[in-house]
Amino acid sequence: MSEVVDQSLQKIVKGTGIIFVGTIIGMLLGFVSRVIIVRYTTQSEYGIYSLALVILSIFVTIFTLGLQEGSTRYIEYIRERKFYKDIFTKFEEVEMKFNITIEIDEDGRYVVECTDLPGCLSEGETLKEAIENISEAIVGCLKSRLKVAGEQLKIPSFHHKLDISLDITGTTHV
Repeated sequence: MSEVVDQSLQKIVKGTGIIFVGTIIGMLLGFVSRVIIVRYTTQSEYGIYSLALVILSIFVTIFTLGLQEGSTRYIEYIRERKFYKDIFTKFEEVEMKFNITIEIDEDGRYVVECTDLPGCLSEGETLKEAIENISEAIVGCLKSRLKVAGEQLKIPSFHHKLDISLDITGTTHV
């Protein structure tokens, strides 16, 4: 973990150094250009030049409206949102298979457990009802685990697209 922090700090120091050197070079070039302008112009011409620079800097400040600070602040926020948007817009295209076990209890009800998601259980009067119920339970388990992971995300309702297929060993795949 400390290597990641060290690398991040090195990047920050490198970026800050580049900005500092660029600022110093820009200030020196500005100073040299003003000295040259003062040497070869009259006092009134230099006053007009200074006034034009002030007006130009006022317009630049008004038109950017804090864009420099705002853009650096929200770059990571925008990247993160795009990352999650890309993941969950393609979420419906992902094929997921879960192993489930089906047992009949002493009352004749079908008890279904998703062995891939511990604690994900359901039941039903008929086999069809039990499979429908476990499909909803799987969707609920996945959504709750995403929320527990710390992200409050809108997940597309993919529970309408779950396909059920039975294999010959008696295990059901959802």
